[in-house]
Amino acid sequence: MQTPFFELERVHRAAKEQNVRLTRKRCLDHLTPLLHGYERCLRFAAEVAGSLTLDDFSETVRMPSGEPFDVYGVRLSDGLAGKYGLTARRAWYLKLTVEDDGAGESVFYLSLHAPERPIYRNGGILVPEP
Repeated sequence: MQTPFFELERVHRAAKEQNVRLTRKRCLDHLTPLLHGYERCLRFAAEVAGSLTLDDFSETVRMPSGEPFDVYGVRLSDGLAGKYGLTARRAWYLKLTVEDDGAGESVFYLSLHAPERPIYRNGGILVPEP
């Protein structure tokens, strides 16, 4: 089983404290039409990060700068999908890193959107929904 660069405990802790940041293009542009508001997008992202397991983990990629980002494929639970009105969109692609600004750690999402291709994860392949 592959393990993420960032321990899930750190991701879960930052998510629990609602310390989450989202990029516009690969996160907010996808989320805002579905969730209708910036604060709601942040809450959703925090809950998704808080729900991650090792089975969801796919790989760690490095940006040209060398910064590591962990890639996950997630199928939303019934509760989370229902809470946010996403019962028809259960599969999600995540690319995130953990940043420490000196005041605490936060989850920084580079991507949070529907998968564009199959995601090979520890827990099996997550395929895009039609």
